[in-house]
Amino acid sequence: MIILIDGLYESFRHADPLNQLVNSKGKHTGLVYGFLRALKVYIQQHLTIPLVIWDGDPICRKQKFPAYKANRKPFSTNFVTSITELQKLLSLLGVTQYRHPDWEADDVLASFATTLSKKGENVLIVSGDSDVQQLIRSKPGSINVYDPEHKRYLNYEYFKKLRKFEPEDLVLFKSIMGDSSDNIPGVKGIGEVKAQIIFNYIKKYDSVNTLKLIKEKDRIELKQAKKQTEDIQRNMDLIKLNTSLMTDPKLEEICAQPNWKELFDCFIDLEFKSFLKEIESWWKIFNFPKNLFYLPQASKVILRK
Repeated sequence: MIILIDGLYESFRHADPLNQLVNSKGKHTGLVYGFLRALKVYIQQHLTIPLVIWDGDPICRKQKFPAYKANRKPFSTNFVTSITELQKLLSLLGVTQYRHPDWEADDVLASFATTLSKKGENVLIVSGDSDVQQLIRSKPGSINVYDPEHKRYLNYEYFKKLRKFEPEDLVLFKSIMGDSSDNIPGVKGIGEVKAQIIFNYIKKYDSVNTLKLIKEKDRIELKQAKKQTEDIQRNMDLIKLNTSLMTDPKLEEICAQPNWKELFDCFIDLEFKSFLKEIESWWKIFNFPKNLFYLPQASKVILRK
């Protein structure tokens, strides 16, 4: 199994908004500690070293819709500093990281997962972002999602039972409803009941452009229906993930061995006393050959700004 972790999502999950976890030197350590603790659990559970994916700048989506994610607040100085510290520690542990400068982590996750699935590899995506659920499949290689916030695994059968439609149709449904977290507006005047009606009609006639067919039955004016069609199509372009960024990722045995001396010094500096006590267990789970990704651009850590 190949594990892909959404680095920013996992970081937010362990962020310390009240800045309560500070060591004696005044350094904020909660995010780094929480992320590494979770990483260790994932490895022990699945016996494989994950690949951590970081967000780039969503330039392509902003060009289509300038208001995309405009509701997001800038990261705090403590958060940015913690991410930098975390990336350094992941490198010392030999964990491969990747960041595409022009695309979000979800798109890189989608590209890796889709390509590997077609090769017969089973993939587990660790993320609570519902957008990645559109990737879920049962074969030829499965793609499942683990949502750590709600502690639930979503495979194909569970998704179908939960949502009542195919994973790939999540793009259409969210395009009708909108996504407030990404500042994507839903179709104006449409609630969940009407959204389901529109969703069913579009699926039935296999085209967003046939939305006008429901005009008479649901008293939607033709002009309004045309505008709704435009909104839905725009949202679909924003919500659908790019699966063609990495067309041929290769799994290889690569020597990304941990730098134990520097890592030990960092644990001391950060005052991670529990990690120091567990250093033997850290050594056991990281100090063996790992099936990781060989990326054409580099053989180690790729963090392009």
